[in-house]
Amino acid sequence: MKKMINRSCLTILLLTAWCQVQAQTDSVKTITVGSAQNANAMVINTSAAVTTSDTETPAPVYYVKLTESAVNQSLGGFHAPAMGIIKKQGTSLRELVADAYSISPTLVFGEEEVIQVLYDVDVKLPRNQAELVQGMLQSAIKEHLGVEVQSEPKVVDYYELTAPNGVSKELYRSESTKSRASNDEGVLTASGRTIDSFFIRALERALGVQVLNKTGLEEKYDYQLYWDAEEPESIISALEEQLGLVLVKISKERDVLVVK
Repeated sequence: MKKMINRSCLTILLLTAWCQVQAQTDSVKTITVGSAQNANAMVINTSAAVTTSDTETPAPVYYVKLTESAVNQSLGGFHAPAMGIIKKQGTSLRELVADAYSISPTLVFGEEEVIQVLYDVDVKLPRNQAELVQGMLQSAIKEHLGVEVQSEPKVVDYYELTAPNGVSKELYRSESTKSRASNDEGVLTASGRTIDSFFIRALERALGVQVLNKTGLEEKYDYQLYWDAEEPESIISALEEQLGLVLVKISKERDVLVVK
């Protein structure tokens, strides 16, 4: 395996296959690689400025930057590929690969000393180009971090989250017009949220395995969930007792990603 740790700021070059993309504004048709602003960074510049009536607006600058993090834990951030924006601090290579391939981090395997290296991620690309964002992250991981990611079959344990009795009395249908959510050790609370990826990822972080949403619940809810963070599996009984949701454990061969 190539040496993967590079402490300089890493910004990817666009591949030919992704050069012809439609930006948000009609007058910006393509993206090309622009000149470096410093020795460690290259930016991706649009090829045309945006002209509106008598004024000319500078073309937006697009980029993807991966920098080995100075922090020793994940500080979270903003993840919105559909908006062309990802900004995270202290995200592990495992999570970065998961984002790039749209897969649960629990299905990414490799040497722990490699996949646990933390990076700061800063992405700005055209809106409504989620596939482009993923493709560029995949390219950065392979070409600039020197990491090979391969799909392999593997028997893994995972859980299916079910709602055998439908909506329980503890899972309140929300009347809130705003969406709020918070996750800390042993605590998961939300208002105006569906049983979405935020909820599922919180369960996965606690249990360390993939969780699939099979509840069939699609409305927005208010909920509070508490469990013993020092006993991760206590979240299983907490879900059933507090929210009426049941985790069913399954062992099955799945396609996983292996970092080499």
